[in-house]
Amino acid sequence: MYARIENGKVVRLYLAPPAGGTILPVYRTVPTVNPDEGYVREKHREHWDVLPDRVETTFEHIFYDLETQRQNKLGTVKNLRKITETAGFLIDLGAGPMRVGSDPADQSKIMGAKAYTDENPSAVIDWSLGSGQWTQLDATAIKAIANALGAHVQATFSYAKTLEDQINAVTTLPELWAIRETDGWPGS
Repeated sequence: MYARIENGKVVRLYLAPPAGGTILPVYRTVPTVNPDEGYVREKHREHWDVLPDRVETTFEHIFYDLETQRQNKLGTVKNLRKITETAGFLIDLGAGPMRVGSDPADQSKIMGAKAYTDENPSAVIDWSLGSGQWTQLDATAIKAIANALGAHVQATFSYAKTLEDQINAVTTLPELWAIRETDGWPGS
C-alpha cells in the first residue's frame, strides 16, 4: 500500500504507487496484545506516523475494564433470562408433548384458567394449541400446566441469579471470561 502525503499528512491511499506528488510506502505492524487484557485498534490514517522514507500505521491499545465487562455480561444474562422465560416449554399431559407459550400474555391466560378452574373444578376449558388446533383441558391439566409454568419461570430466574452471583464475585477479567453466560439455560 502507498500513501500520498500533503503537508505532512496522509491524504490518500493507493494499492500501487501513482505518478507525481510525495508517495511513500505504508508499513503496517500490528502490535501484540494479551487478549485477556484488551485489543488493538488501528488509528485513522490522519494519525499515522509520516517518516522521511515511509508511513507507519499506528494503533491504540484498548484495555478492557473489569466493571464495564461485568456490566456487559450482566446485561446479557438479563436479556437471556427474558428470552428463556418467554420462549415457552414442553409438557406431556399423557397424549404426547404439548408446547405451552410462556410470554406475559400466555402466563396471564394460564393463571386466569387456573383461577377459574380452582373455583369451578368440573369446568373443561377449550385451549388453543395454535395453528388452528384445539384441545380441551380439565382442572387437573390446567393445574399441571400452571405448575410447569411456575417451575419454568423459577428455573430461569434461579439460573440467572446463579450466573449473576458468579459474575459479581469475580475479581479478574480471565475469571469473568470463564463464565459461559450463554450456556446451560433451562430448556436449552
